[in-house]
Amino acid sequence: MKLDNIEERKAFLLDHYKGRKIVNVGSGGLYLENAINIDMNKMKKPDIIGDFHHLPFKNNSFDVAFALDIIEHTRTPERLLEELERVGTNVIVECLDFDLCPANWTNDDTHVYYINKKSMEELMAPRGYKLFEFLRLHIDGKHFRKSMLVGVKEQKKFDKQMYFLVSMKLAFKRVLNKL
Repeated sequence: MKLDNIEERKAFLLDHYKGRKIVNVGSGGLYLENAINIDMNKMKKPDIIGDFHHLPFKNNSFDVAFALDIIEHTRTPERLLEELERVGTNVIVECLDFDLCPANWTNDDTHVYYINKKSMEELMAPRGYKLFEFLRLHIDGKHFRKSMLVGVKEQKKFDKQMYFLVSMKLAFKRVLNKL
């Protein structure tokens, strides 16, 4: 499921970036109360209906720009990063590693850009991003681990340990619920 840990990620992001001006690009089902949420799908009820190709904001309008689980939905990931960097002082990009969870690639026809650790590094390292990888348990009858790749271009130190703990908390909760 695309956003199966939505509440935990929402809690982490809101706490970690408390008091900062946030834009959540491609918000989908991850609506953040203290952010400007922008999405193409009006059914998701974003604050602004639109896409990332031309974000309707001035340069450096936000302290942080999020793109969570959307980079795989574009044929122009460089353009996504350009716009995020233009409007946000800090940028967080999260996606699945399709090498470790291929079912997520094949089961969604809106995935048009194949992301794995190598392609994420090649895309983000030249732009100054740090890449973090998180392996999580995932029980869906097909595989038992899921990898999240998180690219961070941030002035403030990213709390990798806290992000990992939030992800693991959900994974163990899901395992216990299956018992």
